[in-house]
Formats: sequence, structure tokens, C-alpha cells
Amino acid sequence: MSVTALVFLAVYFSGIVLAVFKHPRFGLYAYLFAFYVHPPGAWWRDDVPDLRWALIAGLITLITTVRLASDQQKAPWYRTGGGAFIVAYVAWMVIQGLWAISPYHTEGVELYAKYIILFYLIYKLVDTEEEMRNFFLVHVIGCAYLGWLAYGKTFRGRLEGVGGPGIDDANTLGMHMSTAAVFGAALLLRGGRNVRLLVVAAMPLILNTVVLTGSRGAFVGLLAGGISVFFCKPAARKAVVYALGGLAVTLMIILSPPDFIARMQTITVAAENPAERDESADIRLELAKAQLRMFADHPLGVGHHGTRALAPAYLDESLLTANRHGGNGAELTRGSHNTLLAVMVDQGVVGLLIYGVMLLWAARTLIRLRRMDADGLPYNLAAYRMSLAGALTMILVAGMFSNYIKAEITIWCVALLAALQAQGLAAVGAPLAARETSAPAAAPGYAQQKNA
Repeated sequence: MSVTALVFLAVYFSGIVLAVFKHPRFGLYAYLFAFYVHPPGAWWRDDVPDLRWALIAGLITLITTVRLASDQQKAPWYRTGGGAFIVAYVAWMVIQGLWAISPYHTEGVELYAKYIILFYLIYKLVDTEEEMRNFFLVHVIGCAYLGWLAYGKTFRGRLEGVGGPGIDDANTLGMHMSTAAVFGAALLLRGGRNVRLLVVAAMPLILNTVVLTGSRGAFVGLLAGGISVFFCKPAARKAVVYALGGLAVTLMIILSPPDFIARMQTITVAAENPAERDESADIRLELAKAQLRMFADHPLGVGHHGTRALAPAYLDESLLTANRHGGNGAELTRGSHNTLLAVMVDQGVVGLLIYGVMLLWAARTLIRLRRMDADGLPYNLAAYRMSLAGALTMILVAGMFSNYIKAEITIWCVALLAALQAQGLAAVGAPLAARETSAPAAAPGYAQQKNA
């Protein structure tokens, strides 16, 4: 057995044992560890048993978390906007099973049922500012590990095949790594000396991987996320945030080879002169038109991966590709390249409404947390708010170029935002009723209530 496999087993099972005998948070770390290391995709995979490592860690964490006493000063997970969204989304998917024609629908229901559990675990266990920092740090270190693998990988064209299932394609990997870049910004503001050193060492690997993926969606998302970062930055130490932003841009320029810059320039070229759009942009445009027709014909949706199921009937065969999703590759189809359009086709008008409400909740929660600066929101929590705003904006904007409806990082960020909201309300002394209902209208004026 290789030393690498032994290290993996030691770290993984240490987390499991600590989850059982000390605290379930260690099970969550074991889950994240298995997510990033992912033995089935490693060169040493034959040295370890063929197990569902992430699933086992998740189940152990769930069992041990249920034993914890409920926090009476914190709203139940299902009464947060994010929790209510994912429950409603899964419930609608279950109802859709009565008429869904997509052969992948059952798989989607199962995946999102797991995401309900994942949301619950993150919201429940990330219950302190220290745990928020630890989760951010694990995400950054995990992406730095992927960056190290990418740095040593030989490939032609765009980087593919780095990371486990769900993040192993170039676009998703680029988006996922970009979120780690903005998570690192919070740690540079909040973390101690050792944490900052780790983040400084991780950033070149993370940003270099974003460049290697050549993802235009991730690049545009990173720019949009940067704008959100400055909008939601802590009220204190603004100059430090501006300096970090400038350093990030400089590092990105240094790491960007000419072919990456040329690829990014095609974004503005296509916008200014449609005749010079590349083949990828033309395919996306034709697919978007087809998806609008799919939605018009099936307003209640056709089930998970609906675009993939309907594409042969709505697109010319020249626009289809071999199905890489589950089958043997013989079937020609085309998956969605836009998250919003994917929701429209998959879950129809009801799913679109649920998704829109979730976005509104996230936006109002971030604005609410920003207004808490005047009521004494701790600087550390404001730093996490800044990074979550950047990450969620990044996922949303990058989702205009690719379908990230299944991206697990979205669930992480939504759950972390709900957890941060609970911590923020407690920190500024919000009335218990406001914490339980999470009513946005109750945001301003906590300081006045405390002083009255």
C-alpha cells in the first residue's frame, strides 16, 4: 500500500472516529476531505477499498449531529430562506415524477434529497465564527490541493479531469476554484498569521487553475464576484480590501498566458461583432432558443436534465454530441449551458419561481448583513459576508455560461449564508422573534432597540 493511501485512510478515519466520540463537526471535515481527495480518481485508488467515502462520512455526521441538543437561540434550518428553498425544490421534483419524461429525473431527486441533508449539516455545525473560518479554510486548502494536481498535469487545450465527480469538467472546476479565491480574501482579513500564510501560498495555485481551465464563464463570474466583494466589504479597513483586490488582479495577469488572454477577448469580440462569434457561442445561442421552445411546450417542466432528454427533438443533429452522462456514449444529445434555462426546462415555471425566491432571499440577506455594520456587526463576520457575496454572485453569473444547478458549492454557500445570518443576528442582539422568523424587514434598528 502506498504512503499516500495510508495518509488518506489515517486522516479520513480519524475524522470519523472524532465525529463519533468528540463532535460531529469532524465528520463534516472528513466529508470535505473525501470530496477533494476523492480516492476513485486518484492514482492510488487500488490501494484502498472501493467505498462511497463522502456518503459514509455524510451519514456518520448526520447520525452524530442528530444527537446534539437544539440551539434555542437559532432559527430551525427549515425556517431559513435557504432551507425552505431546497425543501420546496425537492418537493416539486417529487411531484414532477407524476409526468417527468426525463430518464434522469429520479437521479436528480436523490441528489437534491442528499443536498437537504448537506444543508442541514452545514447550518447546524457551522454555528460559531471559528467554525465558519475553519470551513472557509478547508475549502481553500482543498482547492489548493486540486491546484497542485493541475500544476503537475499534462494536457492539451483546456484543463479537464481534475477533481471528483461534479467538478471535473473545465467550466465547473474554474467556477469552483474561483469561489475559493474569494473565500481566501475573508481569511486574509480575519485569519491569524498561520492562516494568512496558508492562503498566500494557496492563491497562486488556485488562480493558476482558473487560468488553465480557460473558462470564460468563470472569468466573467470572477469579475462580477469582485464587484460584489467591494460592495459587501467590511466597513473597517477598506484600504486593505482594495489592496488585496489589486494584488489578485496583478497575480491573475502574471499567471495568464497569451492563449488564455486571447480566449477571454473573444467575449467582447462576440458582443461587438456577432459575425465573429466562435462555434461554442453559436451552439449556446441555438441551444438557448431551443430551450425556450422546450419551456413553451412543457411549462411545468420535464424533470431533471430535461434539456438532455429533449435536445434530439429540438436541435439539428449537427449540434448534438455523444452523451457523456451515464450512457455508453452512443446516444447523441446536448446538455444545458445555462443554469436559469436549465431550471426552466427541468422544473418549469414553479421551479423557476422557487429558484427566483431563493436568489431574492440571498440578496436580501446579504443587504441585511451589510446594514448590520451600523449596529455593531463584528468585523470577522463582515469579512465572511463579503466573500459569500462574491462567491454567490460568481456562481450566478458563471451560470449564464454553464449549467451549475447541480454544483455542490452552491449548497455550501447558501447554507453558510444562512449560518452567517444566524450568527450576525445573535451578534447584534436581534430579538429572538426576529431570529426565528428571519424577517428581512426587522433588519435595521437593532442598535436602537438595544439602547432603548
